Amino acid sequence: MASNSESAIMKPLPLLLFISTLLYSLCSYFQNDIPASYWDWPHELVLLSGVQLMTIMSSAILLATRPAWLEKPLHGLDKMYGLHKQLGIAAGILLATHWLIKLSPKLVMAMEWAAPRIKRSGGVKDPLISFAKDVGEWAAWAVLAMVILALLRAVPYRFWRKVHQLFAPLFLMGAFHGVILMPRSIWLTPVGALMAALLMSGSICAIYSLLGKIGKSRQVNGYISQIRAETLDDIWYCGPQSLGKAISQHIAKMSQPPRFHHEAFAMR
Repeated sequence: MASNSESAIMKPLPLLLFISTLLYSLCSYFQNDIPASYWDWPHELVLLSGVQLMTIMSSAILLATRPAWLEKPLHGLDKMYGLHKQLGIAAGILLATHWLIKLSPKLVMAMEWAAPRIKRSGGVKDPLISFAKDVGEWAAWAVLAMVILALLRAVPYRFWRKVHQLFAPLFLMGAFHGVILMPRSIWLTPVGALMAALLMSGSICAIYSLLGKIGKSRQVNGYISQIRAETLDDIWYCGPQSLGKAISQHIAKMSQPPRFHHEAFAMR
């Protein structure tokens, strides 16, 4: 049972969403006031969902590096894995929301729910901005597909471990998308400072993952000396495959071995 002090603290996921939403809302209000027309709202909501999304994704990729200094505040590595999974699901939902808000003006125009927007003529499209939009869309489709695969458990864990590594380059693509498309005026605000810190730390974690450095400094050699499971009918294990295989082989040598269940997929 959780103590009063623990239950009084807001959980990490709602806290991250609350901080990013509050910061963006305050900065947007002081810069632009409340949107005056319908056409101003999608722009603000796209930016807000983008800030929320990058906050969640940066936090998720930080947890993927398994930082030892976060194990105690988050109550253990197993809780970190659980939070990482929650952040991944939240990122998928926010990504879909971000994309649907971006498409909403076309639906509103088709249904004639608002007066047509008067577009300013002239100007040449920046190829870098167009490329950043394309990169963001490619990354969005890939991330959504991977989140759906994870939720449906449609891929065996041994393959999922390799597919899961694609999140690092996809994060870098999302970071590039955000850096290029976020208005310059926002970078000079507190929410801009938050985004700069998150995108920088997230990119460092992504590169760290791509280099295969995660967990390397904390590996140790060990062996199983004894497993006492005479009174157990089943053993459920969630953890690294190599250790699970070693435990399974050790149990198989027992006179009356319990049934061994390797639930590595739960670590998704």
